[in-house]
Amino acid sequence: MDKELARHVVRETFRGWKFLTDLVPLLKQHCDPDEYAVYKKAIGTISGDISLELLGAIFKAYPDLEKEMEANKQKYGAVF
Repeated sequence: MDKELARHVVRETFRGWKFLTDLVPLLKQHCDPDEYAVYKKAIGTISGDISLELLGAIFKAYPDLEKEMEANKQKYGAVF
């Protein structure tokens, strides 16, 4: 994967991550507590896997992208 594709994948990954995490309050509001706990755990697991497996591999190959994304987050409140 070249650096531009890696940058695109990172941005799209964070975008998808945001959609998932934005579901948590909605699920809490509309699901019973046991059902909510299952969904919240699943979203947490997916988020962890994304971070370790996908982003971890990209940031290992392109450590400067991790710094770039962190700088964007600090400056703009988001990486995309």
